[in-house]
Amino acid sequence: MRFLQPLWLAVAYAAASAQTPSASPSFEVASVRAVGSDQRQKSITDAPGTLTMRSVTLRDCLQWAYEAEPAQISGPPWIADSRFDIIAKAAGPADIRQLRLMLPTLLTERFRIKLRHEQKDLPVCFMVLAPGGPKFHEPGPKDQSKSLQSAGDGPALEPGKDVVDLIAIDSADKTPTEN
Repeated sequence: MRFLQPLWLAVAYAAASAQTPSASPSFEVASVRAVGSDQRQKSITDAPGTLTMRSVTLRDCLQWAYEAEPAQISGPPWIADSRFDIIAKAAGPADIRQLRLMLPTLLTERFRIKLRHEQKDLPVCFMVLAPGGPKFHEPGPKDQSKSLQSAGDGPALEPGKDVVDLIAIDSADKTPTEN
């Protein structure tokens, strides 16, 4: 009977420790350095087990970690102003999904931020049909040109392409700008 009692305690301890929530995944080693505000060229690169972020704001980090849009993140003005270089290495190979899970833990440790999820009403624009319906007409001889000419600086819409293709072409030509 004495032999079973220690075994029972070990099983009880194992069951209790299995029920406690595991710690958030974290990087083994990380470096976070403030950089001058003149450093505007941000870059985020990941390799198995390594995350390198250059000249990023805290807002950029949160957007990357949570795959969020800028309007989904709010906070004091400095989260969009102050810039940092972050180099973090996991204990072993980690894919981008795991790196995204580790980054909030690093941000919480280093910046002492507290994250809160809340519902927010945001402005939305809708495109709706006019009361009389669409005003399309059947293509005539004028509409049969080989390609449409651009009225401005943007690319022309070619036959067989739709507006989504035009937007993709136009956005590929532009490089993102920082404010």
